[in-house]
Amino acid sequence: MQRSWTNKNVNLETLIDTIGEFFKAKDFEAVKMQTEDRYKILAWDSTYYKFTGTVTLTLEGKPDNFIISLELSREKKRSLPSSIILTTMFGGGYFLMKQLKSDEEWIRFKRDLWAYIDAAIMNLTNTANVDTTEEI
Repeated sequence: MQRSWTNKNVNLETLIDTIGEFFKAKDFEAVKMQTEDRYKILAWDSTYYKFTGTVTLTLEGKPDNFIISLELSREKKRSLPSSIILTTMFGGGYFLMKQLKSDEEWIRFKRDLWAYIDAAIMNLTNTANVDTTEEI
């Protein structure tokens, strides 16, 4: 899932630090990486949101035109039979329920994170350094 913003003039370094605060407040293990034009946060193992997998948040672009993308990477596990009846009949009901709860937590996490990001962007609008020098 990704979202884009234009004409906000946001200091991207401050924004990624603010997003990092969200992960810290929600008790994630997280790592922040930065390249020339991209910021990335990898986060996992939250005690607040109980879903399985690693969250990858990527922020790229310029202060007035940037994109934030969010994805969840999960370990590849043996797939359960496609029939729910067969799954529950052979003891897979526990694993099916665990997966469904994890999916619910992922949805709750995304809702909370996007709301947090929207509020942060609103507070950080016009915070990017603008070159105000004019050539004579």
